[in-house]
Amino acid sequence: MKSLCLLPIALLTFLPWQVYAQETRRPDVQLMVEDEEIRPSTTLEFRFTRAMIEANAVGPTLESPVVIEPEWPGTFSWLSTRSGVYVPTAAPPLGTEFTVTLREGLTDVEGKPLGRNFEKLLRTPPFGGVAPRYTGEDDSRIDPREEVQVIFNQKIEIKGTEQLIHFENDAGDRVAASVRYGTTRDYFPRNADTGDWDLRWEHARAAIPEDAVDGGDWENPTPIHDRLVITPELVLSTGSVWRLEIKPGLAALAGGPPLGDVMSVVIGRVNPFTVTNTFTENYVNSGRSATLQFSDGLAPDIENENAGEFFEVTPSVENLRFEQNYSQLVVRGDFEVGKEYRIRANEGVVSREGQVLDGEREFAVTFEPVRPRVYLPLVIGHQIRGGLRKFHISTVNLASAQVKAHVVPQDQVTAALESFDGYRKTEWDENAPHEKFQPLPMDAFQHQLLSETTLTFEQPLDSR
Repeated sequence: MKSLCLLPIALLTFLPWQVYAQETRRPDVQLMVEDEEIRPSTTLEFRFTRAMIEANAVGPTLESPVVIEPEWPGTFSWLSTRSGVYVPTAAPPLGTEFTVTLREGLTDVEGKPLGRNFEKLLRTPPFGGVAPRYTGEDDSRIDPREEVQVIFNQKIEIKGTEQLIHFENDAGDRVAASVRYGTTRDYFPRNADTGDWDLRWEHARAAIPEDAVDGGDWENPTPIHDRLVITPELVLSTGSVWRLEIKPGLAALAGGPPLGDVMSVVIGRVNPFTVTNTFTENYVNSGRSATLQFSDGLAPDIENENAGEFFEVTPSVENLRFEQNYSQLVVRGDFEVGKEYRIRANEGVVSREGQVLDGEREFAVTFEPVRPRVYLPLVIGHQIRGGLRKFHISTVNLASAQVKAHVVPQDQVTAALESFDGYRKTEWDENAPHEKFQPLPMDAFQHQLLSETTLTFEQPLDSR
């Protein structure tokens, strides 16, 4: 009776151990790959749990233990008695799924079968492209004639591509595209996962030098057939978010299945062309001027000589002239202080990209007198003991100036000179951008007042 009672206990203690052993049993063979997607750098290394060959058979073999369907040509080499690597001799076609199994009837070195149930699926990426400059953010700002660069993983047949590519915004507006190959003059951001698949495959195996991917002559640019530069044929409108759309059907030069899905790239919004700032300046030497700052460059046909045909100043100004500097228009003339002038841009003012001026077109400006100031023609100078001890000054819009002369003791000369080093500003001062000098810290050294006098001036407004 005791033996009959012990039997169920023995079975209970044995069965869990048996299940645990089955769960933790290592597979006969492992394929050491990161994931199912094949990359140009992918190697197919196999590791077996038992010795497969004798030690003297390590190296290349004519009888591969690996079977790949569909066929992917390559060679197999044993790295050790329990591991080997399959080395493809050609890049696998894009958009293909491969099934990896072991040769039927494969046995280990002792003749025991293994790997009967081994199967691994691998696939290559589909034919497609990326636009590396774009993050897909709606608030990205783009040019009205944005140049979009797309890198494909195969060389592209450019004929007929313009019927498959266009720009479209959220409002449903469409703009046709102009398409060309990228060249050695175009800078394309790229990484190891972009560009021609076959070329990347060869490069990963050191079959070609690294710089051959982008090789070429700047003076004589050559086309790079896996890259397209796409621009809108018309100016993109402001407001809505724009996308680049590439329809299915885009073909590769080498043939094979065309682009299967719509490729849509969010590129962003177009900034309106506006006047972003206006300001006036008044200097003794250069005179009075008003500046209009634009959000983009003015059209190239708006030049200094003909700007008066595009901009009107009222009331009229003597000696009126214009200076066009890309996104700035400077208006100079004999403007009067305290008088309001209006500068108006007419309908012909457009940007370098052809955008019509948006927003305000007419701006009121007035001119203030030149800020009162003192000019010292000679900032640093030495005088001999018997010299005249005279220093020249010039003033603008100043009724009077207080002049003080100080004597610096000999033991304080070094401290005084160090303080004087700070007279000229070394950093940008946004509150006084045109002021190069600043007061000396007179409390940094000892000195004695020698004389003090007040000078008065009578001179016309804005003159020295």
